[in-house]
Amino acid sequence: MKKSVKIIFTLSIALNLLFIGLVGGYIYRVKFTPKPWEEVKSKLSPETRDVIRTSFKEGRGEIIPLIRDIRKKKKAMKQIITANEFDVSAYNNLVQEIQALDRKFIKSKYDRVGNILSKLPQEERLKMADHLVGRLFGRMGNMKKMNKKQMGKKTGKSFGGDMRGDK
Repeated sequence: MKKSVKIIFTLSIALNLLFIGLVGGYIYRVKFTPKPWEEVKSKLSPETRDVIRTSFKEGRGEIIPLIRDIRKKKKAMKQIITANEFDVSAYNNLVQEIQALDRKFIKSKYDRVGNILSKLPQEERLKMADHLVGRLFGRMGNMKKMNKKQMGKKTGKSFGGDMRGDK
């Protein structure tokens, strides 16, 4: 065999193995990673699932325009940041607009969840409580699960570095 054919053959095998690894990793991530909502949903009654489904379908009309506006503002923010001269007033105005849109989005989310919960009996709300609290208030609400090193306890340092001035 010629040397060039051997190199092409070797590269072909390496690329095929890489492709197989990427596809395998994707399939593993999609099929075998835990899906907390699926676990909660399987415990709910069909009536509860219908209430949730219809509520979210009704809320799409309100949420989709907000998401589009936020995306437009983020593109505008990127233009402001990457401009030749940084315009502080334009930046500050856009930050306020994005924060207002974020508040509308969050309020809509809380209102929709409250509306759903008001329609459900207590036993169905109990099945969803842990998942909803985690989704609504995020992971930072439970500081016990944070790694000690992330909290700065293991090294004696704060998030920004050593506050004592030691090096």
